[in-house]
Amino acid sequence: MEQLKNHFNRSTRQNPNLSSLICFNMTMKTRKYKESDIEKMFTKLVEKGDYPRSYKNTLIEQATNLNTAK
Repeated sequence: MEQLKNHFNRSTRQNPNLSSLICFNMTMKTRKYKESDIEKMFTKLVEKGDYPRSYKNTLIEQATNLNTAK
């Protein structure tokens, strides 16, 4: 889980003009992460103002799909 956070932080530093949601999705393409870690870290790392609350589960599912689409 710490590795996911480190990759996310690197992505946000390299792309300061992108939203946290986009950076999180970019991070999903870097390595394989456990589905439970993706869900926990999405809640911790992605700013709540970057997405409508009603889409949270859909966005987590999308991030999981990005992570497994290799």
